Amino acid sequence: MIQLLLATDGPRAMRLSGALLDLPEVTTHVVSDGRTLLDRLNEAPTFYHLVVLSYDLATVPGPDCITVIRQLHDRLPILVLSDSIEPDRLSELANLGVRRRHILANPVEPDRFLEWIEFTIDDLGLGD
Repeated sequence: MIQLLLATDGPRAMRLSGALLDLPEVTTHVVSDGRTLLDRLNEAPTFYHLVVLSYDLATVPGPDCITVIRQLHDRLPILVLSDSIEPDRLSELANLGVRRRHILANPVEPDRFLEWIEFTIDDLGLGD
């Protein structure tokens, strides 16, 4: 079973996590702000297999969360939903260790989100 931690605002989280119900091998845990995301990871450092977070998280912004996660959980894959995929934003995220294929323009339709997650799970070999 793949444990996915999704950090985004409430309404978006409901839409996107609902799409993930089509993946029986994925259990989705949802938080709505950066502080709770980091707390969850610290409480269970080896529990989650994948983190998906919005760039514009409340309390602790996405880039700050990525920095902390990289320091403490350097092998944990991080996917980012970003309101911008302009070169400056992509460069900033690349400098934080986020691969281009792990960045998706936000807002995103649930079907596209599901495809992205499925691709990433296969790409990372998490579904094996």
